[in-house]
Amino acid sequence: MYAIGNFTGTVLIENNAILVSNGQSDIFLLQFSLQGALVMAKNFGGDSQDAANAFCIDKEGACYITGSCIDHTTFGNMFFTFPQASRSYVLKVNNAGNVEWAEIGDSTYYLGRFIKQDRNENIVICGENYYVNCTDYCGSYFLSRYDKNGVLLFDAPHLLGTTYVYDFQIDYNNDIVLLRSYSSYSPNKLEKYDSLSNLKWSINHGGGFCYGYKYISFDKDNNIYSTGVYGKSDPPCVSIEINGDTLYRHGIVDLLISKMSSSGNYLWSVHKGGLGYIASGVGGSFFNGKSQMDNEGNLCFFSDYMGDNNRDTVVFNLDTIINDGIWSQSFISKLHVADPIVTSGLKDYNLITPLKLYPNPCSGKFTVKGLTRPTRVYIYDLYGRCVLSQWVREENAILDLSAQEKGIYFLETTVGESKYRSKIIID
Repeated sequence: MYAIGNFTGTVLIENNAILVSNGQSDIFLLQFSLQGALVMAKNFGGDSQDAANAFCIDKEGACYITGSCIDHTTFGNMFFTFPQASRSYVLKVNNAGNVEWAEIGDSTYYLGRFIKQDRNENIVICGENYYVNCTDYCGSYFLSRYDKNGVLLFDAPHLLGTTYVYDFQIDYNNDIVLLRSYSSYSPNKLEKYDSLSNLKWSINHGGGFCYGYKYISFDKDNNIYSTGVYGKSDPPCVSIEINGDTLYRHGIVDLLISKMSSSGNYLWSVHKGGLGYIASGVGGSFFNGKSQMDNEGNLCFFSDYMGDNNRDTVVFNLDTIINDGIWSQSFISKLHVADPIVTSGLKDYNLITPLKLYPNPCSGKFTVKGLTRPTRVYIYDLYGRCVLSQWVREENAILDLSAQEKGIYFLETTVGESKYRSKIIID
């Protein structure tokens, strides 16, 4: 196991392993055994500012690191000098802690933010121009690919049209997919490049005030799963429409998952949440967590949840978790993307409901009993898409889903401070 980061001054790791920075900040690399014992501690850098942003490990245990360095820097016995501006770098350190090779980017004011190894064991780096007062190539990002011996295979240094790269992944065909933003008020872009960095397609993908994505994952068919949040504006958006699918927010901020095909065609979206903030950090401004596809096709999430005014309980199917602290707490969840409503409910509903739906199963029409005052009800399919939104003003109201396909649907409504959910089956 490896860990990277930055430090200043003198630090004691453990077992008398002491690292001393060469400049204002240095890069550190730590290696641990599977039992957690420190195996190696190394630091790299010059007498200015050096930073490590990302790393990956190959099958031989070598570590590849990218980030930024300023003015001049030292990696092992290799010394690099350049004008007073930051450059991106890529560094290879073998499992014995020795630097095998290092390369510095040609463009100023760039930093490496992501590094991945493709299926051919080549190393791909993605980064961006971050300099606020830039005059050349402002709002640009780059893609570079090296073989495992440090030979540059391609370099696309000035890809224009972004202010921030949210995520960057390599699919099973060695195509590059990245999620990037242009501005706070413009749609984000989801883009795919081939192995030579030629653009294959680009689509608008979230962003703006109501919802946005931050992470992307793949299944073995190279379908793309984007994860983010919905309802982040102030006040939060009540509903959003994504390619014809209308989603109605459950809480203040919901978790949002969308699936696209490998060619960028939209397939479906679902959202999960309680009554408070899910996976959004303080204020609900962005997705605060991480998502990753496992080997069995499940999409796994690690993030946080919080609430106010007793809105701090969320339900993961039959598992109810309660935030018993005074601020946000973490959760781990797993979603089976073939049936995205089954594995993770992530919703906050009363398990005892006053509503009765009959007949159930039905042929399309059914009666809702138990509402004593006018209430809006929503009906969702298994993918979280709203198929009916209707005010119910009678105690015994008839709803009609005859136009829908056979299957399982969920009726949701709020009575006072309580939120209820019931299942209806069209047979």
